[in-house]
Amino acid sequence: MRILLANYDNDSALPQPCHGLAYLASAARTAGHEVSIWDAGVTHAPPEDLAQLVDDTRPDVVGIGVIGGWWQYRQLVALTNALRRTRHKPWLVLGGHGPVPDPTYFMRLTGAHTVFLGEAETSFVRWLEDPRGGVIPSIPTHPDALSYPAWDLFDMSVYTRTPYPRKNPTTPSATVLSGRGCTHSCSFCFRLEPGFRPRKAKDIAREVEWVKREWRVGYVNLDDELLVASAPRTLEVCEAIGSCDVSYMCNGRVNVLAGARGEEVLRVMRESGCVFVNLGIESLDDSVLREMNKRQTAAQSRLAVERCLSAGISPGLNVLWGSPNDSLESLDGIVEFLLEYDDGAQVRTIRPTTPYPGSGLFARAVREGKLRDVADFYERAHVNSDLATVQWTGLPDAEFHAALLDANTRLLENYHAKSLKRQTAELERLYSGRDTEWRGTRHT
Repeated sequence: MRILLANYDNDSALPQPCHGLAYLASAARTAGHEVSIWDAGVTHAPPEDLAQLVDDTRPDVVGIGVIGGWWQYRQLVALTNALRRTRHKPWLVLGGHGPVPDPTYFMRLTGAHTVFLGEAETSFVRWLEDPRGGVIPSIPTHPDALSYPAWDLFDMSVYTRTPYPRKNPTTPSATVLSGRGCTHSCSFCFRLEPGFRPRKAKDIAREVEWVKREWRVGYVNLDDELLVASAPRTLEVCEAIGSCDVSYMCNGRVNVLAGARGEEVLRVMRESGCVFVNLGIESLDDSVLREMNKRQTAAQSRLAVERCLSAGISPGLNVLWGSPNDSLESLDGIVEFLLEYDDGAQVRTIRPTTPYPGSGLFARAVREGKLRDVADFYERAHVNSDLATVQWTGLPDAEFHAALLDANTRLLENYHAKSLKRQTAELERLYSGRDTEWRGTRHT
């Protein structure tokens, strides 16, 4: 089979690597198929460019994967509308989070012949032996059994320059998955597969050494949902990756870092090269956290963040507002927390809670009559990730957005005030201390 996988334009000058397509391309190529990538994430080419490529090269299969979201939905519609106008009509397949909650709706919307549910490396390769229409169930594969992502099909001169927190702009970077899945089930989250499947620590380290060797990588984004799932697991990975001599960022659970071995875990993480850990803080109100099924407390969040900062690791403070039990008071608590613990590693703002299709919160919104179905979510309600789709504060949407405007204005003013202070200190070192290594305010 001749397969063309399409990556939509994510409207970013330095885009995030697309792991889903890279793994899928690797699986298909290993099975003997010819795979190419059309990557508008890098080229920003219009949908008509994909249509022209299809007519020129006449692939057997065109695959598009999308996550759930207003931008991705509109990109998918634009791409598939362009494909409807081609002279050559390839078999169109869809994958990713987006179509899974209602594949029939997405097939009608896009004209796709086949939709793959969940992880598709194994199911896609088997399907290629006997292509058929309809919905193809997932065949989860342990990540240790997968071939490395086919990054050679992507423009790594761009993807190795993706900006990450506390990364030197001139240091090449790459993403590596340390596992798949998560140990928890938060109400606002939609997961394709149940359970948590961590990779062997030695295999993670081998892939890190591979990207170092192939693309001179010095910074790694361990981009899966949960590296810090438990103290023993985290320490095992740190021991393996510590010999790789890279800086890295990862995602972690608050309750682990606030636990009995949290300080030990963070010390070892820092010694092994960790500079940034994303944390799902979500709220500083315990009643909201219970509604979210977060299985953590506000006190644990505060302790985890303080421990991160003490260890020299910047915490990623991810928060939401607009969930059940949220109020203006809970928003004030979020803002004060972010102002207190912002170390300037990255801009942090507050986004409204979004009940993405497939999540428990989406089911609640439907039960309560706030949403009708998946079509209603995408075609009417979800118009932007920074505007309310459905919110539970009891405030009119105008007041809800006014409160977010005030909160995010305060956060941005704080961030830029700290940036100004840092840059003026650099000027002081330059002119008073004759700092000959300084590279200028416009250097990036």
